[in-house]
Amino acid sequence: MITLCDKAREDCPEFDDRTRLVHWSIPDPVAAGGGSERGALAAFVHTTSDIDTRVRHLLPVLARPPEVRP
Repeated sequence: MITLCDKAREDCPEFDDRTRLVHWSIPDPVAAGGGSERGALAAFVHTTSDIDTRVRHLLPVLARPPEVRP
């Protein structure tokens, strides 16, 4: 489970022990846009780029076989 904003992190439901919880603190693009259409667009472009980069780094990690634990 990956949460992206601090509110979601706080309200995230409980899962079993097999679920790994990860939090990526990403600013709300609506709030970061400064109220203008141009600012909002720039904030959304930045946010989508940030998420894309994080997912691209995450995929190889997820593709690895799980560690064997004693």
